[in-house]
Amino acid sequence: MNDERAAASPRDETTTQQHPGSGNAQTSANEATSVRGGTEQHRQSQRNQLIVFCALLILALIGMGVTESRQDGGWEYWIFLVVIYGLTSIVLTWRQAKHRGEPVWRMIREQVFHWVGVLITLKVLFLLERTDVMSREAISDVSVIILALACYLAGVHFQWIFLIVGIFVGIMAIALAYTEQYVVWLIMIPLAAGAVWVFLQRMQKGILPSPP
Repeated sequence: MNDERAAASPRDETTTQQHPGSGNAQTSANEATSVRGGTEQHRQSQRNQLIVFCALLILALIGMGVTESRQDGGWEYWIFLVVIYGLTSIVLTWRQAKHRGEPVWRMIREQVFHWVGVLITLKVLFLLERTDVMSREAISDVSVIILALACYLAGVHFQWIFLIVGIFVGIMAIALAYTEQYVVWLIMIPLAAGAVWVFLQRMQKGILPSPP
């Protein structure tokens, strides 16, 4: 009996020694799965950023077409665009704050104040048009400039995507003021394509800012 117990003891010790190794292997597998999941989530977030970025540029290009085709400069469209841009920025900020564990409502409040201020400024321009201080076409041009500045500041303080969009809309405002219709498109379409290309290159190299 003693011999059997002695013979069983090494096997028990071996079995006991094997359990920690199995646990370490399982832990490593779980960590690898977690890393892969995190990487895939990061890539999905970057793809979502790209979609949002392209949509914002397309909306700006549509606004340029509306401005060129209407005598009043499409002032109402730029009001609509401010609302769309503002809602997009608020949603992205909310997701980012939630992801980072930051105070959500404080950041949303700052965004609301920012974009409501832009809308109030455009409303003041509308009052100037009503009193014949400025023409509707001039107000449309100024509205584009205000939108460009609003996007740029939103990019500085909230979402970096809007920084690029603000620069793009600012160049568009200058092109609308100083160039002919066809020249504007020759400038802005390649510029939009170049902005998307730069975004893709930075995304592939993994040097984009941390996505929400």
